[in-house]
Amino acid sequence: ALASFKRQQEQGFQEQSALAAEAREIRRQELLEKITEGQAAKKLKLEQESGTSGSQEAGGKQAAEENEASAGQAAGEHEEACEGSSPQPGPSNGVAPLPRSALLIQLATARPRPIKARPLDWRVQSKDWPHAGRPAHELRYSIYRDLWERGFFLSAAGKFGGDFLVYPGDPLRFHAHYIAQCWAPGDPIPLQDLVSAGRLGTSVRKTLLLCSPQPDGKVVYTSLQWASL
Repeated sequence: ALASFKRQQEQGFQEQSALAAEAREIRRQELLEKITEGQAAKKLKLEQESGTSGSQEAGGKQAAEENEASAGQAAGEHEEACEGSSPQPGPSNGVAPLPRSALLIQLATARPRPIKARPLDWRVQSKDWPHAGRPAHELRYSIYRDLWERGFFLSAAGKFGGDFLVYPGDPLRFHAHYIAQCWAPGDPIPLQDLVSAGRLGTSVRKTLLLCSPQPDGKVVYTSLQWASL
């Protein structure tokens, strides 16, 4: 996969380099046309001025003609130099190549070839799922599934010292009512952790909910509130 990405990235860089060189060549031609038009207008103005100044001395007229001739010669040399340059993109024409820092990278949000993709069934457990068979994951999942089937909404509760925040409805409309902690049926709960979790839940106006799944598939819930005794 990485080699394919590198190959596509290099191909994109070559295509963008060619397009950038073509755009610079078009811009150069546009500027060349403007320069040529400006030189022609200047030459015409000098000719008009020389025509209206017929009463001037011959020395001044000759000097003006020499200036016109030198300007025309310089313009011709400039045009020949521009025409002699190769319009093909590449390092030999004096055009700086496109730096790799300017490369545009496309972020794919969909598979470009969906026909070749293997269809997946969301009802079948993935073989690549890394948490399959882990007791801690199975414990949390069984409680999550039970609360979800009861109509609650859940989110992470790490900053509240729990496993889940339990909402009675959409979290955008309701505050969480419970801080759920997942415990296995045979695991001892330290008294200090129990008291600190109860006090924290009460201080944030939430009820601590101890959740323990049973062997028959049911989940036992115990709610605690700090009474400040």
